[in-house]
Amino acid sequence: MSQHLLRTSLLVLLVGLVGCGSGNNLNTQLVEGVVTLDGQTVDGATVEFLPAENGEGLAASGFTDNAGKFTLTVLNPPEENQVEVGSGTTPGQYQVTVRKAIVAPTPESSSRQTMGKKTYIVPQKYETVRTSGLTATVTEGSNNIQLDLQSK
Repeated sequence: MSQHLLRTSLLVLLVGLVGCGSGNNLNTQLVEGVVTLDGQTVDGATVEFLPAENGEGLAASGFTDNAGKFTLTVLNPPEENQVEVGSGTTPGQYQVTVRKAIVAPTPESSSRQTMGKKTYIVPQKYETVRTSGLTATVTEGSNNIQLDLQSK
């Protein structure tokens, strides 16, 4: 009798754990890609996908690695949902930004009033949705999105 009770308890526990899942009910889809500038991969850039329509899609971001590859993760998911790093974002139309800049200290920047001289590695126009001109569509399934940027 005690073996039957033990098996039943284990079964109930396993069903409960499977039923809990990861808590991700967002229908996120894998989104990855490569960023290039004038045909050369860009490492260390921030890529952001922002919903083109209010209420449709979830903002997501990622960082490019040494090969220029990025994988998106939802930014600020609703509290009741947990998302894994690299889980992508939800299907929809997105406006895309890419930014990478370095700030070099200047004699004036030592006073904490100024940041120093900012040099854009990725042209500044790609930093905002108003000027980037970049868009993407995320669909069901795996999404591979190439972002081919031009310096001029």
